[in-house]
Amino acid sequence: MRYNNRTIRDHHQTLFAPLAWLERLEEQQHNGADQYHPENRLPTLLNATLIGLKTALLQLQQGLIFEQQHLSELFKNSGKASSFDSLKPQGQRISAQTQQLLAVLARIHSLVNNAPSDRDQPVYLEDCWDEMSARGAELSDQLIHYLHLAETQYLPLADYLLGPVLSPASTTAPSSRTVSQRITASVPMGMLALASRPLAAQYHSS
Repeated sequence: MRYNNRTIRDHHQTLFAPLAWLERLEEQQHNGADQYHPENRLPTLLNATLIGLKTALLQLQQGLIFEQQHLSELFKNSGKASSFDSLKPQGQRISAQTQQLLAVLARIHSLVNNAPSDRDQPVYLEDCWDEMSARGAELSDQLIHYLHLAETQYLPLADYLLGPVLSPASTTAPSSRTVSQRITASVPMGMLALASRPLAAQYHSS
Protein backbone atom coordinates (compact mmCIF):
# COMPACT_ATOMS: atom_id res chain seq x y z
CA MET A 1 0.00 0.00 0.00
CA ARG A 2 1.23 3.47 -0.88
CA TYR A 3 0.81 6.42 1.44
CA ASN A 4 0.94 10.08 0.42
CA ASN A 5 2.28 11.35 3.74
CA ARG A 6 5.97 10.68 4.27
CA THR A 7 5.63 10.27 8.04
CA ILE A 8 3.00 7.57 7.56
CA ARG A 9 5.09 5.84 4.88
CA ASP A 10 8.07 5.79 7.23
CA HIS A 11 5.98 4.61 10.16
CA HIS A 12 4.59 1.76 8.06
CA GLN A 13 8.17 0.75 7.27
CA THR A 14 9.02 0.88 10.99
CA LEU A 15 6.23 -1.59 11.75
CA PHE A 16 7.30 -3.86 8.92
CA ALA A 17 11.12 -3.84 9.22
CA PRO A 18 11.46 -6.28 12.17
CA LEU A 19 9.63 -8.93 10.14
CA ALA A 20 12.25 -8.73 7.42
CA TRP A 21 15.13 -9.00 9.90
CA LEU A 22 13.50 -11.90 11.76
CA GLU A 23 13.00 -13.73 8.47
CA ARG A 24 16.64 -13.17 7.55
CA LEU A 25 17.76 -14.39 10.99
CA GLU A 26 15.68 -17.55 10.67
CA GLU A 27 17.22 -18.31 7.27
CA GLN A 28 20.75 -17.81 8.57
CA GLN A 29 20.14 -19.96 11.62
CA HIS A 30 18.88 -22.79 9.41
CA ASN A 31 21.89 -22.43 7.08
CA GLY A 32 24.57 -22.18 9.79
CA ALA A 33 25.72 -24.72 12.33
CA ASP A 34 28.33 -22.78 14.32
CA GLN A 35 26.21 -20.20 16.11
CA TYR A 36 26.11 -22.29 19.28
CA HIS A 37 29.89 -22.36 19.84
CA PRO A 38 31.00 -19.51 22.12
CA GLU A 39 34.66 -20.21 21.42
CA ASN A 40 34.03 -18.78 17.95
CA ARG A 41 32.99 -15.26 17.08
CA LEU A 42 29.63 -14.87 15.45
CA PRO A 43 29.79 -15.26 11.66
CA THR A 44 29.93 -11.84 10.04
CA LEU A 45 26.58 -12.07 8.29
CA LEU A 46 24.83 -13.41 11.37
CA ASN A 47 26.33 -10.69 13.54
CA ALA A 48 25.22 -8.03 11.05
CA THR A 49 21.72 -9.47 11.08
CA LEU A 50 21.55 -9.35 14.88
CA ILE A 51 22.68 -5.73 14.84
CA GLY A 52 20.11 -4.90 12.18
CA LEU A 53 17.39 -6.66 14.16
CA LYS A 54 18.32 -4.76 17.31
CA THR A 55 18.13 -1.46 15.43
CA ALA A 56 14.75 -2.36 13.93
CA LEU A 57 13.38 -3.39 17.34
CA LEU A 58 14.51 -0.15 18.97
CA GLN A 59 12.91 1.82 16.17
CA LEU A 60 9.74 -0.24 16.52
CA GLN A 61 9.56 0.79 20.17
CA GLN A 62 9.94 4.42 19.13
CA GLY A 63 7.24 3.93 16.52
CA LEU A 64 4.79 2.55 19.07
CA ILE A 65 5.48 5.54 21.32
CA PHE A 66 4.89 7.81 18.32
CA GLU A 67 1.51 6.15 17.80
CA GLN A 68 0.47 6.69 21.40
CA GLN A 69 1.72 10.25 21.69
CA HIS A 70 0.84 11.68 18.29
CA LEU A 71 -1.44 9.51 16.15
CA SER A 72 -3.71 8.91 19.13
CA GLU A 73 -4.02 12.69 19.56
CA LEU A 74 -4.69 13.12 15.85
CA PHE A 75 -7.57 10.63 15.88
CA LYS A 76 -9.00 12.04 19.10
CA ASN A 77 -9.03 15.59 17.73
CA SER A 78 -10.71 14.42 14.53
CA GLY A 79 -13.37 12.39 16.34
CA LYS A 80 -11.93 9.08 15.07
CA ALA A 81 -10.42 7.76 18.31
CA SER A 82 -12.23 4.42 17.99
CA SER A 83 -10.20 3.66 14.85
CA PHE A 84 -7.07 3.37 16.97
CA ASP A 85 -8.01 2.82 20.62
CA SER A 86 -8.99 -0.82 20.07
CA LEU A 87 -5.41 -1.60 18.99
CA LYS A 88 -3.72 -0.16 22.08
CA PRO A 89 -3.63 -3.45 24.07
CA GLN A 90 -2.00 -5.26 21.16
CA GLY A 91 0.51 -2.46 20.74
CA GLN A 92 1.40 -2.79 24.41
CA ARG A 93 1.92 -6.55 24.01
CA ILE A 94 4.19 -5.98 21.03
CA SER A 95 6.19 -3.43 23.00
CA ALA A 96 6.67 -5.92 25.84
CA GLN A 97 7.66 -8.72 23.44
CA THR A 98 10.10 -6.40 21.73
CA GLN A 99 11.77 -5.60 25.05
CA GLN A 100 12.06 -9.30 25.86
CA LEU A 101 13.67 -10.03 22.50
CA LEU A 102 16.12 -7.16 22.97
CA ALA A 103 17.11 -8.69 26.32
CA VAL A 104 17.82 -12.05 24.64
CA LEU A 105 19.91 -10.29 21.99
CA ALA A 106 21.93 -8.59 24.71
CA ARG A 107 22.61 -11.91 26.44
CA ILE A 108 23.75 -13.56 23.21
CA HIS A 109 26.15 -10.72 22.40
CA SER A 110 27.46 -10.78 25.95
CA LEU A 111 28.16 -14.50 25.78
CA VAL A 112 29.82 -14.60 22.36
CA ASN A 113 31.93 -11.49 22.95
CA ASN A 114 33.46 -12.77 26.18
CA ALA A 115 35.64 -15.79 26.87
CA PRO A 116 33.77 -18.79 28.27
CA SER A 117 33.73 -18.58 32.06
CA ASP A 118 32.52 -22.11 32.80
CA ARG A 119 31.68 -25.37 31.09
CA ASP A 120 27.96 -24.67 31.15
CA GLN A 121 28.22 -21.61 28.91
CA PRO A 122 27.71 -23.49 25.58
CA VAL A 123 24.47 -24.95 26.94
CA TYR A 124 23.33 -21.55 28.17
CA LEU A 125 24.10 -19.97 24.80
CA GLU A 126 22.11 -22.65 23.00
CA ASP A 127 19.22 -21.95 25.36
CA CYS A 128 19.47 -18.26 24.39
CA TRP A 129 19.26 -19.13 20.70
CA ASP A 130 16.23 -21.33 21.36
CA GLU A 131 14.59 -18.50 23.28
CA MET A 132 15.45 -16.12 20.45
CA SER A 133 13.69 -18.38 17.95
CA ALA A 134 10.61 -18.78 20.14
CA ARG A 135 10.25 -15.11 21.02
CA GLY A 136 11.00 -14.07 17.44
CA ALA A 137 8.21 -16.31 16.15
CA GLU A 138 5.77 -14.88 18.72
CA LEU A 139 6.66 -11.31 17.80
CA SER A 140 6.36 -12.06 14.09
CA ASP A 141 2.85 -13.44 14.56
CA GLN A 142 1.79 -10.40 16.57
CA LEU A 143 3.37 -7.95 14.14
CA ILE A 144 1.81 -9.56 11.07
CA HIS A 145 -1.63 -9.26 12.64
CA TYR A 146 -0.98 -5.71 13.88
CA LEU A 147 0.40 -4.62 10.52
CA HIS A 148 -2.69 -5.99 8.76
CA LEU A 149 -4.93 -3.98 11.07
CA ALA A 150 -2.75 -0.90 10.63
CA GLU A 151 -2.92 -1.14 6.83
CA THR A 152 -6.68 -1.65 6.79
CA GLN A 153 -7.69 0.70 9.59
CA TYR A 154 -5.72 3.55 11.09
CA LEU A 155 -2.82 4.17 8.69
CA PRO A 156 -5.03 5.04 5.68
CA LEU A 157 -7.07 7.31 7.95
CA ALA A 158 -3.96 9.01 9.34
CA ASP A 159 -2.62 9.40 5.81
CA TYR A 160 -5.87 11.08 4.78
CA LEU A 161 -6.03 13.35 7.84
CA LEU A 162 -2.43 14.49 7.54
CA GLY A 163 -2.30 14.79 3.76
CA PRO A 164 0.98 14.99 1.83
CA VAL A 165 3.95 16.60 3.58
CA LEU A 166 4.15 20.07 2.12
CA SER A 167 7.19 22.02 1.01
CA PRO A 168 7.94 25.43 2.61
CA ALA A 169 6.93 27.09 -0.65
CA SER A 170 3.42 25.62 -0.51
CA THR A 171 0.56 28.09 -0.34
CA THR A 172 -1.73 25.71 1.55
CA ALA A 173 -3.50 27.27 4.53
CA PRO A 174 -1.34 27.25 7.71
CA SER A 175 -4.02 25.43 9.73
CA SER A 176 -3.76 22.31 7.53
CA ARG A 177 0.03 22.41 7.57
CA THR A 178 0.47 22.74 11.31
CA VAL A 179 -0.74 19.28 12.35
CA SER A 180 1.15 17.50 9.59
CA GLN A 181 4.41 19.34 10.20
CA ARG A 182 4.21 18.91 13.99
CA ILE A 183 3.69 15.15 13.72
CA THR A 184 6.35 14.82 11.01
CA ALA A 185 8.84 16.74 13.14
CA SER A 186 8.21 14.39 16.07
CA VAL A 187 9.84 11.44 14.26
CA PRO A 188 13.54 11.20 15.20
CA MET A 189 15.93 11.88 12.34
CA GLY A 190 17.11 8.68 10.69
CA MET A 191 14.51 6.63 12.54
CA LEU A 192 13.64 4.64 9.44
CA ALA A 193 17.01 4.55 7.70
CA LEU A 194 17.33 0.75 7.71
CA ALA A 195 19.72 -1.36 5.75
CA SER A 196 16.92 -3.90 5.33
CA ARG A 197 14.84 -1.87 2.89
CA PRO A 198 15.61 -4.11 -0.14
CA LEU A 199 14.71 -7.28 1.79
CA ALA A 200 11.63 -5.60 3.23
CA ALA A 201 10.46 -4.63 -0.24
CA GLN A 202 10.84 -8.22 -1.42
CA TYR A 203 8.96 -9.54 1.61
CA HIS A 204 6.18 -6.97 1.18
CA SER A 205 5.63 -7.81 -2.48
CA SER A 206 5.28 -11.52 -1.83
